[in-house]
Amino acid sequence: MPRLRTREQPPAVVTERFGDFDALEEAAEEALAREEEAVLAEGGLTVTMAEPAADLIAKRGGCRSA
Repeated sequence: MPRLRTREQPPAVVTERFGDFDALEEAAEEALAREEEAVLAEGGLTVTMAEPAADLIAKRGGCRSA
């Protein structure tokens, strides 16, 4: 089944088995979790999902109705 893949690459449509894709996603999530743990161990800052969303809304000039 074709899927759109964009993780740090230009978008591309590829065909792969669901199991392979799931394994790739799991490996990427584990790598990201290790990176996050390292940043926190070094006293790095944390950001909630609400903060980037609020920044985006502010850049766009506030909330808009659909």
